[in-house]
Amino acid sequence: MKSDVLAIVINYQGYEDTKKCIDYCLLSSYRMDILVIDNGSDKDVYKLRLIDNITLIENSTNIGFGSANNIGIRYAKEHKYKYCLFINNDTLADRYMLENMMHFASEDTCVVPLIFYDSNHNKVWYAGGKIDRFRGGAYHYGLRMDVNKLNLSTKECNFATGCCLLISTDTIYKMGGFPDSYFMYVEDVELSINIEKQGNKVLFVPDAKLFHKVGGSSGGELSPISVYYSMRNRLYLVEKCKDYFYITAKLYLVTMIIIKMSICFLLGDRLYKYYIMAIKDYKAGIIGFKEMGDNG
Repeated sequence: MKSDVLAIVINYQGYEDTKKCIDYCLLSSYRMDILVIDNGSDKDVYKLRLIDNITLIENSTNIGFGSANNIGIRYAKEHKYKYCLFINNDTLADRYMLENMMHFASEDTCVVPLIFYDSNHNKVWYAGGKIDRFRGGAYHYGLRMDVNKLNLSTKECNFATGCCLLISTDTIYKMGGFPDSYFMYVEDVELSINIEKQGNKVLFVPDAKLFHKVGGSSGGELSPISVYYSMRNRLYLVEKCKDYFYITAKLYLVTMIIIKMSICFLLGDRLYKYYIMAIKDYKAGIIGFKEMGDNG
C-alpha cells in the first residue's frame, strides 16, 4: 500500500551512508516510501540497484543538492504524495521521528526535527533555527549543547535545515522547490525565506529525533568544499535576497571571511586559499558547481 509520505534521499559517492539511512527509514513506525536520487556517482551505483523497497533515479552527472531534490518534488507531485520528507543520506532517523512530525504536518507548516551529532547522541546539532538578517546566514539553536541542559518544546522558528524537513508536496511545488543555483550549501536558507514570504511557518518538534554525521557528504565542517561553497553562497544569497537582509549582512560576511582567511594564512592552514577563491568567484559571478581540483 502506498504511503502519503515520500522520503527523498540524495546520494553522491556515499553508498554506505545511504544504505544505513534507508535501513533506518524502513524501520519507521510511520511508513514512508523512499526515493533515492543518485547524483552521477561513479562507484557502488550497482549496489543501490539491488536495494529492495526503494525507487532509484540515476542522474548522469552531479547536478547539485537543490536540483536533485527538485527531481524528487516533481516525482512526488506526479505520483500524488501528500508530503515530502527531505532527509540527508548521512543521517539516521529515530523509529518514531516521522510519526511525531506527522502530528503537526499541514499545508502551511514545514516540520523539522531535533537533530543530534551521530558521534554523540546527547550533543545537539539543530534544535530549530533562525535566519540572521544582520549577518547573512542562519544559525542553529542549541548547537553543540547537551540536550539535557536544554528546555526544549514544540515551537515555531524561521530556519528549516535542509538536513531534514517535512513539507506538503503541493506547498513546495508551488514555491518552485529548492533554489537550484547554489550546487550545495545555503539552499535551505533561501528556501526558508521563501516559506516565510509565502505566509507559511516552520515548526520545530523535539520529540522527532534524527542523528547526523555532520559534513558526511562534503568531508567535514571545515573541509575545503564546505568552506568554499558556504562562504561563496552566503555572499550570493545576501545579494539575491537583498530585500530581506539588512545592509550590514554583506559587510559582515566580507569582514568575517577576510579575518578567517588571515588566521588560516598565519597558521599555515591551506584553507585560506578557499576563502580567497570564494570571494574571487563571487565577484566574478561564478555560481553553481566549481571544479576546484587540488589547490594545495
